[in-house]
Amino acid sequence: MVGIHGFARVHLKNLLALRDQGLIAGLAAVAHAREQDPAYAAELERAGVALVPDLAALLVRPGLGLVTLPVGIHLHVPMTEAVLAQDIPVYLEKPVAGCLADVDRLCAHPRAARVMVGFQHLYVPSIRALRARLAVGEFGRVRRAVVTSGWPRDRAYYQRSNWAGQLSVGGTVVRDSPANNACAHHLNLAMFLCGGQPVGVRAALGRANPIPSFDTGCIQVRLSAGAEVVFSASHAGERNLGVRLRLECERALITCADLDTVPQWQVEGGEPLDIGIEPNQWSYRLAVEHLQGGSAPVCTLAEARAHAQVIEAAHRAPIVDLPGRREGAKGWTLPGIDAALDRAHAAGTGLAGVEGLALGAETAC
Repeated sequence: MVGIHGFARVHLKNLLALRDQGLIAGLAAVAHAREQDPAYAAELERAGVALVPDLAALLVRPGLGLVTLPVGIHLHVPMTEAVLAQDIPVYLEKPVAGCLADVDRLCAHPRAARVMVGFQHLYVPSIRALRARLAVGEFGRVRRAVVTSGWPRDRAYYQRSNWAGQLSVGGTVVRDSPANNACAHHLNLAMFLCGGQPVGVRAALGRANPIPSFDTGCIQVRLSAGAEVVFSASHAGERNLGVRLRLECERALITCADLDTVPQWQVEGGEPLDIGIEPNQWSYRLAVEHLQGGSAPVCTLAEARAHAQVIEAAHRAPIVDLPGRREGAKGWTLPGIDAALDRAHAAGTGLAGVEGLALGAETAC
């Protein structure tokens, strides 16, 4: 894998567990900045992880069966292409890229089928089973999915890398935001469950933090199958609200109280849905099983493309500085946004009532 800091540590934890279970034989990691935490680097080496200085050194190691890329968004396409050039499978963290053109560049690669994307919910067999039940109309037509996320991020979050909160880095489109990074998998999951392709998007994008991109916003997606997705999220709240999802069907209301931990799904007035363990623990295991010739589900580039279509369309809306934002000891917050997110989820209408945020006209995907 490439990297040992940030979200790479989640990868390392799960991959080490797979190694201890005998599902993978060994593990090597690019530690180009091991000086950031030399004690952790030494801990990894004691655990049997071979540390190398860069991607080139990793790719010449014999017996590579998979390279995982939990790296900055601007590095996704060039690093994936470098690995595919060696005909090695890739587990690429979400999102695929910052713009649709770069996603299509990978989709057109002759070895595109060797790429698995880290939209982790799409690896979970019971999520796939729920999608199949929805597709055959067991709960009636899916009318709407409402996804609401309140995940505060402090000043350090935006200072941790050169791409955090940016629209581009060195000429490469990034569009870092809740919708294209921390909560990207929740938006993608809602569209996957609803079915169909995005055909129209309305967006209201704002920021409390002094960043080029947005940290608070609402995206409404109209899908070809007839359903609508209403996605509302903010990194500028004062408390962690978690991530909630509600599927409104003709004959059922399906809810998940917190997508961030072990998901607890429920059909209102009916049975709980056993979705299983936390999705990150599924994705690596099923990626390995898939590569070993099994029938385990994985998220393909084609399945990830719809998310990129929505992000592309959403960014045609202006990003506005939100009135009332406040700078505190840990960073910027937007007083009242937590209550607004609660109202948005209950009503399913997004953040249109937040001062400074107004949904624009629909733009085609």
